[in-house]
Amino acid sequence: MSLCADHGLRIHPSSPTFVYYNGTDRPAQRTASRRNIRFETDFFGHHILDNREKAETHRFAFENSEDALTWNVLVGIRERGQLHTLYEWFTGEPAAPNRIELYLWGLRIDPPNSEPQVYPPLKTVREILEPDIRRFKTEPDVILVGPSRLVCVEVKFTSGNPLARDEDAKKGEKPKRREDLVAKYVGRNQDGLKPLFRPEDVVAKVPSQLLRVSVFAARMAECAGLDWLAANLVTSTQWDRHHSRRGKPHPGFSDPTMQMPPGIRERFRFKTWEDLYAQVLRDSPALTRVADYMRGKSAFLKPAFRLT
Repeated sequence: MSLCADHGLRIHPSSPTFVYYNGTDRPAQRTASRRNIRFETDFFGHHILDNREKAETHRFAFENSEDALTWNVLVGIRERGQLHTLYEWFTGEPAAPNRIELYLWGLRIDPPNSEPQVYPPLKTVREILEPDIRRFKTEPDVILVGPSRLVCVEVKFTSGNPLARDEDAKKGEKPKRREDLVAKYVGRNQDGLKPLFRPEDVVAKVPSQLLRVSVFAARMAECAGLDWLAANLVTSTQWDRHHSRRGKPHPGFSDPTMQMPPGIRERFRFKTWEDLYAQVLRDSPALTRVADYMRGKSAFLKPAFRLT
C-alpha cells in the first residue's frame, strides 16, 4: 500500500480507499484506530480496542469501517442524551430520555460510568444456541434496550447482507447452509423454546446474519421479559453505487424483508443511514456534531452518503 507520510494514510493499491496509519507497532496501530473515532475517544481506547469480546478491532482504522461508523453515530447520539429519539425511530414507540441502554457488539456502552460488560441475555442465548462455536460467536452490532422492547440491529456500510450458501463450515464456526442454520438456531438445542417460524418457510438464499440476529433478538427479549424487533441498517448511497457498478441487482444488496420467514418478518425493520440522518440528526440542535460527521464521512474516497 502507498504511504502518505504527511497525513498518516496508507492508500490501497487496487481499491480507492485508505487506512489510517501511524506505524507498525501496537501503540501506533491503536493511535491510528483512535483517529477514526470522534466521540468518547478515551473510553473507546481503554475499553473497546483489544477487548476480547469484540471481533476484528484492527478494522477500526479503515475508511470503510462499519464499526467506526456505528460507534461515531450511535455513541455520538448517546453522548448528547438522545438515545430515546433513536429508539423511537426504530420502534415508533416514544421513550423518556435516559431510559434506553446501548450495547455495541454485545458490550454495554455507558461512559464514563463503568467498563463495558456483555449483555447478560446475550451470554445466556449464546450458551443455549452456540456452545460449540469458537470463532466469532453471534455478535449483534447494536442492541437498544428500552422500557418495553429490545431492538437488535445488523449494520451494513459498504457491504451487503451475506446469504446462506452451499458450503461446509469449519469446526467451531457458525453454519453456512440454510439447512444447518435452521437446524442450529431453530432446532432441538433451543431447550424447549417455541420455534419462531416453520423451517419450510425459510428461503434457499436466506440472509444468514439477519436470520441469526433475529433469532437472538427474540430469545434475548424472552430472557429479559421484553417485546422485540430486529432491524437491518444500511446505506442506500453505497448500495446504489454497487448496483451501478455491477449493472444488475444483487439479492444481498436489496431490502431483505420478504426473504425473512413469517414469524420474523412482522418484527423486522429495514432502515437506512440516510433516513436516520434526516429523521434523527438533521433538525436536532443537540446532534449537530453527529450530523456534521455524517455529512463529512467518506467511503472509497467519495462522500459516503447522499444527504438532504
